[in-house]
Amino acid sequence: MKKVLTLFIALICFSSLLRGQSYPYGINPSSLTWKQIDTDKVRVIYPDGLEYKAQYITNIIHQLYDSGYYSLSEKQKKVDIILQNQSTVSNGFVAVGPFRSEFYMTPPQFNFLGNVDWATGLAIHEYRHIEQFLAAKKGITGLAGLLFGQNGWGATAGLALPRWFFEGDAVFYETALTSGGRGRMPDFTNEYRALLLSREKIPGYEKASSRSLKEFIPNHYTLGYYLTTSIRRKYGADTLSQIVDRAVRYKSIIYPFSLGMKNLTGLRTPQLYRKTMNELKTNWTKEDITTTSITTKINRARKKTFTHYRNPTWVAPNRLVAIKSGYRDISTIVELNLSDSTEVALVQTGLFSPDGATLSVNQKSLIWSERSFDPRWELKNYSNIINYDFQNDNYRVVTKGSRLFAPSFSKDGQQIATILIDEQMREHLQVLMASDQSLIDELLLPANTRATFPSWSEEGLIYFVFQKDNKNALATYDPTEKQMNIISPLWKPLISYPEIRGTQVYFTGTFGEVGDIYRWDISKQKLYQVTQSQFGAKQSKLSPDGRQVVYSAYTQDGYDILLEPIQMDSDQLISIADEPEASYFIPALAHEVTVPQSSTEFKTEELSPKGLFKLHSWSPTILPPNVGLQIEADNIMSNYTFNGQLRYNLNENTSSFGVGIDYAKYYPVLSLLTSRTNRRRYVPVYSENQSEGNIQVSIANESTEWEETSQQLGVTLPWNLTWKNNFAKLWITNSYTRHWVNYNAPLSINPTNEAFGSYAFELSGYILKRRALQHLYSRWGITADITYQRTLRTTANKAFSFQQLYRFYMPGLGKTHHLWFSLSTRHEDFLSTYKFRDNFFYARGYGALASDNVINLTANYALPLLYPDLPIGPFAFIQRIKINLFLDHMTTSTGSIRYVEFQTSSTIDPSISNQSFNNVQGPYTSTGFELTFDTRVVRSLDADIGFRVNYLLNAPAALQKINFDFLLLSINI
Repeated sequence: MKKVLTLFIALICFSSLLRGQSYPYGINPSSLTWKQIDTDKVRVIYPDGLEYKAQYITNIIHQLYDSGYYSLSEKQKKVDIILQNQSTVSNGFVAVGPFRSEFYMTPPQFNFLGNVDWATGLAIHEYRHIEQFLAAKKGITGLAGLLFGQNGWGATAGLALPRWFFEGDAVFYETALTSGGRGRMPDFTNEYRALLLSREKIPGYEKASSRSLKEFIPNHYTLGYYLTTSIRRKYGADTLSQIVDRAVRYKSIIYPFSLGMKNLTGLRTPQLYRKTMNELKTNWTKEDITTTSITTKINRARKKTFTHYRNPTWVAPNRLVAIKSGYRDISTIVELNLSDSTEVALVQTGLFSPDGATLSVNQKSLIWSERSFDPRWELKNYSNIINYDFQNDNYRVVTKGSRLFAPSFSKDGQQIATILIDEQMREHLQVLMASDQSLIDELLLPANTRATFPSWSEEGLIYFVFQKDNKNALATYDPTEKQMNIISPLWKPLISYPEIRGTQVYFTGTFGEVGDIYRWDISKQKLYQVTQSQFGAKQSKLSPDGRQVVYSAYTQDGYDILLEPIQMDSDQLISIADEPEASYFIPALAHEVTVPQSSTEFKTEELSPKGLFKLHSWSPTILPPNVGLQIEADNIMSNYTFNGQLRYNLNENTSSFGVGIDYAKYYPVLSLLTSRTNRRRYVPVYSENQSEGNIQVSIANESTEWEETSQQLGVTLPWNLTWKNNFAKLWITNSYTRHWVNYNAPLSINPTNEAFGSYAFELSGYILKRRALQHLYSRWGITADITYQRTLRTTANKAFSFQQLYRFYMPGLGKTHHLWFSLSTRHEDFLSTYKFRDNFFYARGYGALASDNVINLTANYALPLLYPDLPIGPFAFIQRIKINLFLDHMTTSTGSIRYVEFQTSSTIDPSISNQSFNNVQGPYTSTGFELTFDTRVVRSLDADIGFRVNYLLNAPAALQKINFDFLLLSINI
């Protein structure tokens, strides 16, 4: 019982973790028509037009449900799966609060799941997450679900099971059950290969599981794949399920997964990690090759931290462009001069998938594709073609609102070949006129086939990668003859980025343990290996004279660009039958398992509202200055939500209860809120005293208390204005509230109990430049929050409040230094009996001050001090120490008023009743610093935690000149 109480106290302390993972509301256009396939095992919800994908996925889920492949538990439960077709992002997730899964159906150009159908790999990976959560719903984790709902279940499971387990186990599952999967992909496995073979010392487990902000450490997907596979290889398939069972039952409160594994295998997680890494290093050292190729490194600038140079493209015989990105740099197209080894930044790109990115050039322009966003619907986004005129430094979006990928200029620069993936997931190879993007020709790919990475030949043929039945081949399309031809065998290893020169097609292939550049001789029908890289090569481009090839080569510090002479005689002939498997995971398989093609035709129907709205969580909340209990219910389609809250405000020492509903199916978001609140604020009270014939006037703040019932109707207009590298959003809210107030105190004044209305206008928004990993803040940007509130049709409770907060961000002296300012103002009638809630950002160290007007100016300079990667035993891992130096300057004032206007506790003497005064206070100035630590706590929580030291330059007698504040800026599982 003591163990249970300890855990639940910890859950309450970290109650922000118990919140759902739901989206903002109103994620899909209201015009979509939704349908469903509802069986005893799954409900697949899909937009009209995706029925064939929904049927296929339903079949896969049924097979997984019935098969028990590598089962973690016998517990099964029907789940809702939503197929999303409005996004051009390739992704998926499983979430609790409410429990569901969502599949983003648009496949990527470069399929990081390997040469497997995107819907198949996505369904298998995400269904494994469903099984993981269901297997966790037992013991204390199950009890947390009963006590706190789904958010309690999810948070307790997340604390019991390391994040590398969730993703690594799912990667093994996708690899074991298909002919693809990330476990077979060199791009996935080469990160640890490079790390282990390039460094003398293997990073410790705390660093590997927490990752580093200083140097590259592979993510929890890769780490988890090797660790979960290692458990299966050495101790059998059932051992992992037993470890999970012990962990979620919390046989131990601290590190339940690690101690559960020790009881079953004799190893804790750090020991398993060390043993696995040593085994991998030994195996890879035996396989390691020393390249004999003559190569030249093109990017000569010293890398101060992990940096990629990818997509090298020739723009002249001695000039290349490439996409540079890294821990200090957002993606930027740079020009590399081979003659003098200089590097010049040309233009920063917008958002795109780095793995599927392409660059293409004609005489004066570069083109690529970038993501853009619908201004209202969160999941509706686009993939547009971007044209950058590097001669005139002009960036231009040339196809707005499109779904186009991998654009490629024809050799004469007059036409563009590109891939269109429509909302029904049909793939089209399109030919556009480069001058106006008008459609010239189009090839609709057959069902269940794909086309990726188009590239032109001198003869006007379009070469591309054709994918079918979990295999791929090189193919051509002749726009003149309207004819498609497959020109190579269908290979199981994934191929990408083809480029044609005469009868030779160069491309990236995964025929070996690492990716390399290969050449397909069309005339001889033979395959050759061009490069023999140590850790992987990709994205090759031939020089204009055809004598050299450049490509991106992976290293432990990121991709470099290498130049290599073309020597066909030395290229290695590759047998077509040489298709190696991912050797590490094979011993863990009892037998080869693949998911067969779908066969059952399920009944389809219009989406039923039954079961869409789910009461899922009831949990304590601690969000200072408010603590309390929260009840949550959501529509899984993210159209509306219900929220009930019981809160206690620590500032006012008052309680409140409220329920609210947000409805966001259509463009304006409608909200309805009703609440009952106990309030306490201060009002000014005038009094006079006579002493030795002199009248002394005093003004004091007296506490007033009241009960308030309110009902509010609000309308919010949200806009997503993001463009290029600038994240930009705007919300405008208008609301009307009806108040019923009943005053209890103070006795010295006589406030009026009555019903009245109030109007509120709120505007909030931001424009923030995209940040690199080591950036603390945006390098350029502005945020704004404006709130105006006024009571209506009341005299006794007349009140208004106008508050503004602006923040401005700009670069500091260093690449990871930041200078930012804020300006905040608040205007509220000091004499008002009724007060609106005070959410003002006061000068640090002083706190709230009563006045009519407050102006606060702050200046801040933030920078990282150290990247220590310091483990403090198993309890914490400090990634970064950072400091923010600040100077706050605040003034307050009370406007020119007459004493008679105050609430009074005595009769006002006529001689002074009409005297006026202007009360200006301050300035209140403080300076100091905030020292914070990016920390992984007990291997489960990412916390930004620290303290603030305030030095008050104008400290009143009631305050200490130096004071301290504890800071908890963020915490996440």
